[in-house]
Amino acid sequence: AKDKYGGQDKYGGYASWSDIDDAEDEGEGDYDSESDMEARMDEIDEEEELATKVARKEDQEALAEEARLKKEKLARKQKLMALSKNAREKKKL
Repeated sequence: AKDKYGGQDKYGGYASWSDIDDAEDEGEGDYDSESDMEARMDEIDEEEELATKVARKEDQEALAEEARLKKEKLARKQKLMALSKNAREKKKL
C-alpha cells in the first residue's frame, strides 16, 4: 500500500531543512580546534607574495611575447613593402 505521497516522503525525495541541520550537527567536532581551519597571517603573506611573483613573471612573459609579435609584424610589413617596391620598379621597365 502506497502512501499519499506516491511512495516518497512528503518532500518528493528532497531533503528538508531539519535533515540539513542534522547533517551539520554530525560534522561538528571533526577538528581539534577552530584554528585548524584558519590560516595564520604569515601563511597568508607568503601566499600573497608567491601570487605576486607569479603574476610579475606572467606579466613579463606577456610583454616579451607582445614585443616578439610586434617585431615579427614589422619584419613582415618591411618585406611586403620591399616586394611592393620591386614590383613597381619592374612595372616601370
